[in-house]
Amino acid sequence: MEPRGNTMRKSNHSRRLWLAVPTLTYLLFACGCETNEGVTDSESGVRGVLSIEPSAAVVDATAGQSVTFTVVGGRLPYNWQINNTDIGTLTAHGKRGVYSVREGSGANVVLVTDAGGNSVSARIVQGEISESSLAISPAVANMPPNQATEIFTASGGQPPYRWSLSASQLGSLRAQGNNAVYNRGPNGGSLFVRVTDSLGHTVGAALTQEPPTPEELKASAGPTTLDNDGDKSVLTATGGRPPYQWSVTDAALGSIIGSSTKSSTVYMRNHNGDNVVVLRDANNTVFNLRIEQP
Repeated sequence: MEPRGNTMRKSNHSRRLWLAVPTLTYLLFACGCETNEGVTDSESGVRGVLSIEPSAAVVDATAGQSVTFTVVGGRLPYNWQINNTDIGTLTAHGKRGVYSVREGSGANVVLVTDAGGNSVSARIVQGEISESSLAISPAVANMPPNQATEIFTASGGQPPYRWSLSASQLGSLRAQGNNAVYNRGPNGGSLFVRVTDSLGHTVGAALTQEPPTPEELKASAGPTTLDNDGDKSVLTATGGRPPYQWSVTDAALGSIIGSSTKSSTVYMRNHNGDNVVVLRDANNTVFNLRIEQP
């Protein structure tokens, strides 16, 4: 006959799994696909593909339990975050992050963002999840550059609700009751929108806002025609990605006499013959500006 203590341990373990598996299934359903293929890298202009393994994990509530997550794809460096630091900690280096149980039961989220603004998240079910019905919708949100706001809605749990952001430098939150409107700032990045009910239960939504789409690199001259040697033209750069670099194709015909790295500089005619001013930005994009010198 098997000892009674072993039977009780098996029973408790089965109960934990019975509670955790439905919750994990719900979290995976709410999260959707864990691979982000819809974000454009702001520097390369390439649609980013980023994934994380595993995309979900179940751990005991015992301190010291850990899970190693590995990011595939995207572009270094990676920024790692977790939603609930009360129940777990995250130690990350490069493409690997180790989640360690601190104490207590609950759901957690690991969020990773690469240098191009692509993001991916993994869900963690820790210990015996309580029967709290507190939820936030949407659980995962992506804001393209032209989207200024995102609305989040809390449901279940025990009102009143308290709302907060994990990175207030990226935007602001205006909350009223069970709704909160997030207003993005000018930069790209990822953060958590969190809601806490009066019983202390907390859930978080993973939000990524894509960086602004850079304007096309252009240059203008005033004037564009220089009639005499020594005449000058003011050159102005717009769009692209600073810092800029100004140069000329033929230094015998004219030269840059102002700063060669600012958005505005001065060109001077040295000799007759049309010349070309070359403007280059930090992405190595080039714009050629013709100066007429009859």
